[in-house]
Amino acid sequence: MKNPFSRGGSGAGFGVAKMPADRGIDLVVAGEFGPKMIGALEKRGLRALEAAGTVREGLAAACV
Repeated sequence: MKNPFSRGGSGAGFGVAKMPADRGIDLVVAGEFGPKMIGALEKRGLRALEAAGTVREGLAAACV
């Protein structure tokens, strides 16, 4: 999913967290999350998983 807030400044995390929540997604996989982003995701009922490597490797780690 493309992130239209990628060039945003402070406070963009809440908008980013809303995007997957609105689409019924419950898990967000990324290379790294800041502590505020994790909080924004959790507030919307989403889980955050940090994973290195390819998207496929990240998804495999999420299914363990």
